[in-house]
Amino acid sequence: MKNVKTLLILLLLSTASIAQNECTQIWKNTFPVEPKWRMINADATLILEGTLNEVAMIDAISGSILWQLNFKKSLGIKSANGWDWDKDRGVVKVRVKGEKKEEEKTTYYEEKTGVAISDISAVVLNQKKVKNKKRYNSYLYLKDKGLTLSLTYQKRTMGELIKRKPLSITIECNGNKTWSKTIEAKVTTSLCENRAEGGEPLIDFNVQGDKVFLIYDGVSVIDLNSGNVLWQTIFDNAEYDFGLFKSTQTLGRAGSPLSTDDGVYVVDLSKDQHCIKKFEIETGKLVWKSEAFDKDAIVPELSIINNVLVAHFGGRVTVETYIPAQSGSGDTYKTEPKMKGDFSLKGYDITNGKLLWETNKMKELSDKFSNALTNMVTIDNAVYVASDKNFYAFTSNGKTKYNTPINKVGLGNPVKMFSHQNNIIIMFEEGVGSFDMSSGKQNYTTDTKKALGEFMEGNVFYVWTGSDVFSLEDFVRFDLNNGQIISKMKDTPYPFFSEDGEEFIKFKGEQYFRYKTK
Repeated sequence: MKNVKTLLILLLLSTASIAQNECTQIWKNTFPVEPKWRMINADATLILEGTLNEVAMIDAISGSILWQLNFKKSLGIKSANGWDWDKDRGVVKVRVKGEKKEEEKTTYYEEKTGVAISDISAVVLNQKKVKNKKRYNSYLYLKDKGLTLSLTYQKRTMGELIKRKPLSITIECNGNKTWSKTIEAKVTTSLCENRAEGGEPLIDFNVQGDKVFLIYDGVSVIDLNSGNVLWQTIFDNAEYDFGLFKSTQTLGRAGSPLSTDDGVYVVDLSKDQHCIKKFEIETGKLVWKSEAFDKDAIVPELSIINNVLVAHFGGRVTVETYIPAQSGSGDTYKTEPKMKGDFSLKGYDITNGKLLWETNKMKELSDKFSNALTNMVTIDNAVYVASDKNFYAFTSNGKTKYNTPINKVGLGNPVKMFSHQNNIIIMFEEGVGSFDMSSGKQNYTTDTKKALGEFMEGNVFYVWTGSDVFSLEDFVRFDLNNGQIISKMKDTPYPFFSEDGEEFIKFKGEQYFRYKTK
C-alpha cells in the first residue's frame, strides 16, 4: 500500500491529469439576416450584423433578437451607403445617399431598442467626406498623477513606406498638466499587421518616474511635466530583406530600453555598433559602451539585479513574411515565432560596462544552451530562465541558486516563462509546467499536445492548442494552480469572451453560439 501511495504522489508531481470536458454550449441560434458583416462589443453582450440592405441587433447573453431593421421598409431605400456602431455612445449609425452629389444623410438608432433617436433630416451631413490620416495607437492613464497620455500617428501611403518616410508621432498629455509633442521618427513597420492601413508601425511609450519614453527605431525621453524633449538616440535593431517576390522581417532582436534612477540602458544592433550603451537619464550623455558582440547576436532582454546588468542573448523572435499575389492567388502573410541566436546570459558592471561573467564560459553548468533559452523573470535579486535542459535561478554573480532538469518531462523545448504566485510557470512546446520559485521543485507538468500560445481573459488562463501557429482554432482552459485542464474547445478561431473570461461567443457560418468554460 505504501508503494501505491508513493506512485500516486509521483504521478501527481510529474504529470497532472487532463480533463476531457468540452466547453458547455449554453445556446445556439441562426442570424436573422445574412451576416455579411458582424460586430460585437467589448464585453460580448451585443452583436450587430447584416448587409447594406438590413441589419439586426442580437442580445449575446440570451441569444435573442433585440431588433431588426430593413432599410427599404424603414427608409424607403434599396440599400445604405454603410452603417456603423458607435459603442461609446450606444448608437447605430446608418448612412444613405443624399439628394446632392457627395451628400450623405445619417440617422441614429438606440443600440438596444432600435428606436430612431432623431429625424433623418435633422442630421444631414452637407459636406464632402474627409479622409483623416490621424490614427490612434494607445494611451496611458496615470491615476496617481492625474494625467492621461495618448499616442497617435499620421498614416503613411505605400509609397511613403517604401521610401521609408519618417513617421509623425504625437503624444498628448491632459489633466493636471497639458501639453502636446510631435516627433518625426524612423519607424519599422509590420509586414503583416494592418496591411489595409499601410502596415502597423512598431511604436510604444511608457512612463518611468517623471520621464516619458517614446520607443521606435530609437528612443526619445520627454519631461512629463513640460513635454520638452530632454534627449533622444536612434538605433537600427530590425532585420529585413525586402524583395520583389518575397519580403521578410525579423522583429524582437533587441529588448526595449531599460530605465533606472541610475541611467538608461539601450541595446544597439546598428551597423558597426552591436553593443549595449548606458546613457545619463537627464542629459542623454553616453556613460559607457560595452565591448562589441557578434554582429548576428540578438539581445531581447535586459535586467538589473544587485548593480549587475544581466543581458539575455538569443531567444524567441518574430519572423514576418509577405508574399505579393501571384498567378491569381491572394497576398500571403505569415507571422512565425522562432528561436534564434547563440543562447547565453551575460552580466555587466553597471558603473563601467565591464563584462563580469557569461554562462557559455561556465564549465560547472554543463549546459551549452544550444537549442533554446526562454525569457528571463527577475524577482528578489534572482534571474530565472530555462534552457532546453534545465530550469535555473541565477544570482547577480552568475552563480546558480539551483537548477532543475526539465529535458525529460516530455513536453518539448521551453518557450516562455512567467511568475504566478510563488511559482514559475514554463510554457513548453507541448504543455505547461509549474516550479517552486524558492527551491526549483517541480509542482506539475501537463501535456496539452500543443502549446502554441497563451492568453488571459478576465482572471482565466487559456492555452492555444491545435496543429500550428498559423491556425489558432483550438484552446483549453487551464488552472495554473494545479495544472488541470478544465475544459477544451475546437474549431473556434476567434472566440469573443465575456469580461470575466468565463464565457465566450462563437461564430460559424450563419449560426452563433454562447459557451461557458467551467
